[in-house]
Amino acid sequence: MSDTNDINNTEVIGDSVYTYFRSGFTSIRPIEDNDKIPLFCPICAECMTSGYDDSYYRNYTCCYECATIWAEPDRERWKLGYRPDHSEIENELKIRRARCCSFSF
Repeated sequence: MSDTNDINNTEVIGDSVYTYFRSGFTSIRPIEDNDKIPLFCPICAECMTSGYDDSYYRNYTCCYECATIWAEPDRERWKLGYRPDHSEIENELKIRRARCCSFSF
């Protein structure tokens, strides 16, 4: 990782950020780095552990569970910015937690 003191200049050209380093190399990256998927869902704040979470996050910017409950049933509304309110999220989390199975031997 380069020290920030090594950065000579940074500029935005088109959809990319160009970072010029004093050591002679240039880093070019997209303005929006969509390759990064957070550990926690931005909607419900639960850890994204499902095998489906990454693909649903790329499509809906939320976990699989939130996407199937809120985003997929009304895709157009979701694209326009609809997000569930705090009470809807809390109610859904109660349902999810109640679904968890406990095992005893």
